[in-house]
Amino acid sequence: MLLPLIAHEKKYFEDEGLQAEVFNLGDGSRAMDTFLAGDCTFGLMADPPVVKQSFKRNDFSIVGTVSSSDASVRILARKKSGIEKPADLKGKKIGVKKGLNSNVYADLFLKKYGLSAKDVSYQFMDAKDMPNDKANWEIERSLEESSKS
Repeated sequence: MLLPLIAHEKKYFEDEGLQAEVFNLGDGSRAMDTFLAGDCTFGLMADPPVVKQSFKRNDFSIVGTVSSSDASVRILARKKSGIEKPADLKGKKIGVKKGLNSNVYADLFLKKYGLSAKDVSYQFMDAKDMPNDKANWEIERSLEESSKS
């Protein structure tokens, strides 16, 4: 979430008469944990950590949304996998980070196309183990884009 960091750097908080210390914790789970521990009074994170904690506690409020989009998350498939449309995911393995964005958005994506987590095999991974070298991926296109044709 770059917006608060940019606002701090450009002194927008000060311009509005606010005194703010802004720091980046790297991911939403750490931001949520820091917020819930009382180490900050305001937190900015994506939906999954908020939803996860909302089942456990009710001592926080959502006061706003920075941005919103239903097209910002993509599911990518290697060309050689034979996956060309969402229905092709049935019976396939999907790598996700358990309980966070990739897990939640994968569930939502499957639901949107009439599938469920029971139709696939989730491989829960740590972020450090997930593929990150796009040059080694044989990515043809995102399933979102291919499903529109």
